[in-house]
Amino acid sequence: MKVMKRMLALVLFVTLLVGLIPTTALEVKAKKIRTRDGWVLQHKFRGDYEDSYYVARYTGKAKRVTLPVRKDGYLEIVSMSDTVEEVHVPDGAEFYAPEDYADGLLNAKNLKKFTVSRNNEQYMGKDGVLFTKNKKTLACYPKEKKGKKYVVPNETEIIGVIVSDHLEAIELPKSLKIIRTIKARGIEKLFIPKEVNSITRIDIKGGITIDEKSEWFSMSDGVIFSKDKGALYYYPPNKKEDAYTIPPSVEYISGDDAFIDNRHLKTLRMPTWVEGTASPSIKRIEIFGVAEEGAYATISQSDMPKLEMIVLGRRLSNYEVRNGILYEKNKKELAWYPYAKRDRFFIIPLDIKGVTYRFSSSYLEHLYIHSGFDVENLLGIRLEGGWPDRVDLPRLRNFLVLSGIRGGGGLPPTRCRLGLTLFIIPHFRM
Repeated sequence: MKVMKRMLALVLFVTLLVGLIPTTALEVKAKKIRTRDGWVLQHKFRGDYEDSYYVARYTGKAKRVTLPVRKDGYLEIVSMSDTVEEVHVPDGAEFYAPEDYADGLLNAKNLKKFTVSRNNEQYMGKDGVLFTKNKKTLACYPKEKKGKKYVVPNETEIIGVIVSDHLEAIELPKSLKIIRTIKARGIEKLFIPKEVNSITRIDIKGGITIDEKSEWFSMSDGVIFSKDKGALYYYPPNKKEDAYTIPPSVEYISGDDAFIDNRHLKTLRMPTWVEGTASPSIKRIEIFGVAEEGAYATISQSDMPKLEMIVLGRRLSNYEVRNGILYEKNKKELAWYPYAKRDRFFIIPLDIKGVTYRFSSSYLEHLYIHSGFDVENLLGIRLEGGWPDRVDLPRLRNFLVLSGIRGGGGLPPTRCRLGLTLFIIPHFRM
């Protein structure tokens, strides 16, 4: 009997251990290439090794840098030294657009201008601003470019990134169709022309006005909606109310940036779960309509890092909330644990058998699991491709499995420390 007990404890321990092996440990690290002029390149692939690219970091101290040319892949510029004031784009240089995979260009603190070789087939420079060769896309406006007003050229159809600490006014052309990022907290007002059909992110000091003839957008109390109010595109960063109710007509929030720049909003009310919701400040969500099964699959702690509580209306038949935690009734599973919920202890309820989507907490230190809970389901979730944040318990110290415990007493638990996490596996009583 003792041998059987020890074997069961060993099996459970091995299951936990396998579940904790990170998938990244199986990847082969690409060799870093260091160039003489201060660049560090790392060759990588996306997808099925069809998309070849180089993660590029500039670590030198020069004020003027030239982008490296690689014939077997694009550049993904992730960081640059604070010394850089000018970036030169030579012949043959290819890199991801700043709004996609070029945070190094976006966040270069002292970048003042771009220059581009005349023979470059993709890009051109105009007054220090980076454009595509056909002049239709403004790719990147240097953050430290001097000047209080900027007039976007008439032929421009797409604004990729305008980030500025100096601009107080931007004049947009009638030809403009797409706005991806405009972030300039000195701008008091911005007029959106009628041909603009897509807005991803706008962060300015003042207000926005939409052309009354626009066939794409409408406004209500400073919030931008689609014309039929089926989508919410923009919630003003300077809107100071601590609570907001999403209109019943809204079915989705366009992108992840509608609320991202507002730091005042603490409570968000919605008729049902609205796909795309993300906010750095929201602490409480109130859902007063009907939520469909699987509605919470897109939520992650990075979307709402300060969320502490969820409140549901009475008509929600598929879900229920206990102590601010969301459960799925039909499956008897934990659907969503608020990442910023401040409890240090959590006991899985006896009727809950597994985890549906997320189990993440920045405060939880002690987790207690009963005999009917599917431990393999909990740990196996973090191995699923594309969802590395489904299980994230950075402060967890004690993991107690209450399997087979009957009444009081029993032998002392067997302890095993793995990394910074302490797993407590009690002996079984048959």
